[in-house]
Amino acid sequence: MLKLNPLNHPVCLLQPDRLTPFSAWHEHIPFAMFLVDILRPGMIVELGTQHGDSYCAFCQAVKRLDLDTRCYAIDTWQGDTQTGFYGADVLKSLRQHHDPRYGGFSRLIQSTFDDALLHFMDGTIDILHIDGYHTYDAVSHDFETWLPKLSSCGVVLFHDTNVHERNFGVWQYWQELSRQYASYEFLHGYGLGVLVPGSIRSKWLQAIIDADAEDTTRIRDCFFQLGHRWTVYSTLHAKDVELTNTQQVLSQRDAELTNTQAALSQRDAELANTQEVLSQRDAELTNTQAALSQRDAELANTQEVLTQRDAEFANAQEALTQRDAELVIYEETLRGKDEQLVNAHKILSQHNEHLGHLQESLDQGDKRLAELQEALRVKDEHLALFQEVLRQRDEQVATFQEAIQARDKQLTYGQEILRQRDEQVATFQDLARRAEAHIAHLEETLHLIYNSRGWAALSVGYRLKDILKAIIYGKSAYRLRLFVSWVRSLMRAEKPVMFTCNICGCRNIKPQPAFGREISTCDKCHSTVRMRSIIHVLSVELFGRCLALNAFPTDKSLRGLGMSDWTTYADVLSTKLAYQNTFYHCEPKLDICHPDPALFGTLDFLIATDVFEHVTPPVERAFENARKLLKPSGVFVFSVPYKLEGKTEEHYPQLYDYEIVRHDDEPVLVNHTRDGVLQRFTNLVFHGGEGATLEMRLFSQTDLLDHFASCGFSAVIYADSHPSCGMMWEGQESLTIALRPNGEGGR
Repeated sequence: MLKLNPLNHPVCLLQPDRLTPFSAWHEHIPFAMFLVDILRPGMIVELGTQHGDSYCAFCQAVKRLDLDTRCYAIDTWQGDTQTGFYGADVLKSLRQHHDPRYGGFSRLIQSTFDDALLHFMDGTIDILHIDGYHTYDAVSHDFETWLPKLSSCGVVLFHDTNVHERNFGVWQYWQELSRQYASYEFLHGYGLGVLVPGSIRSKWLQAIIDADAEDTTRIRDCFFQLGHRWTVYSTLHAKDVELTNTQQVLSQRDAELTNTQAALSQRDAELANTQEVLSQRDAELTNTQAALSQRDAELANTQEVLTQRDAEFANAQEALTQRDAELVIYEETLRGKDEQLVNAHKILSQHNEHLGHLQESLDQGDKRLAELQEALRVKDEHLALFQEVLRQRDEQVATFQEAIQARDKQLTYGQEILRQRDEQVATFQDLARRAEAHIAHLEETLHLIYNSRGWAALSVGYRLKDILKAIIYGKSAYRLRLFVSWVRSLMRAEKPVMFTCNICGCRNIKPQPAFGREISTCDKCHSTVRMRSIIHVLSVELFGRCLALNAFPTDKSLRGLGMSDWTTYADVLSTKLAYQNTFYHCEPKLDICHPDPALFGTLDFLIATDVFEHVTPPVERAFENARKLLKPSGVFVFSVPYKLEGKTEEHYPQLYDYEIVRHDDEPVLVNHTRDGVLQRFTNLVFHGGEGATLEMRLFSQTDLLDHFASCGFSAVIYADSHPSCGMMWEGQESLTIALRPNGEGGR
């Protein structure tokens, strides 16, 4: 006769810390704790957790028994057609209970069962609880896919084996399994099946499975009585909560009733005041009616006065008719003067046109002369003064006679302005000749400086700055900086590089040592050699020639994606092509390790600049997915920092379950490998500052080419410098590469 005494396993008598009113698992909690006690498992995995009453019971037993057990709950926490769909508050409530109590050895994994399968090694799970979707196909799929993960003595629990309604199929599948493997079934609490596919290492579990009919009845009744009390407790607790909420509602309603009664009393007082005000208004209405009668008498008098005014108005109209006749005579005289003024304007326009030609010639001769620009500004001020005088002339016309005299004076003044304009034209021509001579002298001086071999012996301190200031006196601070840059290049016997940025179109002059892969060398957009090389390679690969970004043809049939591209060129690309910039951490998202299969074979081009050194290992899958995203004729514009010699340095080759923490005020990477080995790494390298983007590896050129070949790419390394667009490489490492699927080499 089996002697099962719960007192020998006091953990099964514990009051559960988590009893929600939604769980159908309460009556099996004592057996779950008993099973943990007799098996002492190394790993527990639950498939289908929802509110977490069953899972928290496993964790509570592990913590109470002080076991070295790892626990994992796997669920999407979104619901299904059997349990109903629900929101994020269910998982949030579970985390608030779970994390402070069991976070040291337990994890809640929000995932599908199939996706989570890849993260568990075969032969490692000692207790597997299957409580997901309850159809026959679903439960059989879950068991068969997770069976290899069980240890040699693992135990599988099936919930709802005694539910014969709706489309539940657990009971049917349980009948098939119980004929193949050692098993035991509890009938209460919707049924719980205990299956042992392997060996049995616990004498108590062996005894339960081998129990005869009488012992089976006692075992089921024992665990039913132990579990049923928690169902009753949960129900009573829910009733207490409901009663408390009802009492709170009643208290609120009593307070609202008291406030309503006070408001009614206040309204009664206001009504009495309103009636008193109405009495006062009646008296005022009587007074107003008397005042209206008096106003009617005053209105009759006013009508009589209006009749007299009408007679006076008729006399005024007759006088106005006479004035209109005089006005016609004045208008004829004014038209004659206007014709003279129009002729004067024509002469002035001819002079202005001539002056515009001269000004255009001066601008082309030397746009950089601030003195000439100041002179032109003075000219515009004179023209504005003349226009202001003409406006004042129109405003000063008070009478037709005075307007004729004012026009005569303005005509004389306009002729004087024309004479002054002629003098200005002569002055501008003289300034242009002097500017051309000054430019020629400046160019000759710079040419002599550059060709002089004694220049290197001159002082490079304040004396050099004073000389340059004297040469370019009156120029802007920007031009002074350019001259200083030129002179420094001359001192090193190097010619400065003049280039037009192929991203923003700005013309720049830089000394050769200023160029570096990550050094900003454009004065407008602050682009680097790497950024400009991306646009150069994309232009050559898509259009067969080197084009500036703003010269790209608009072609929305060319579809492409960027991976965290620089927004300055990404914004322009999106207006030219069917291009979208994507990110790893925010929308629009693209995880190159797990891209959407719907994107495969849809892209004409893909851009990844300094991204793949941050991809989690293995990096080969990122290269393979990049090739899958491209059309057969597509191109992958690619750059990463890499060295020419040696092998790729993988900083964290066994990276699996990791986080970055701080220790002694320094960042430390803590990693759990797939085998459960704990690793710690210090001296972390971040791109973009500490805590930004972690560097996972440093590539070598040889390994990169091997990756390209194994993933089906043919590669073209753009190693040549192009000074005209600011591509000046310092060496042959970390160059930009164009990749095409095999058979589609670069143009």
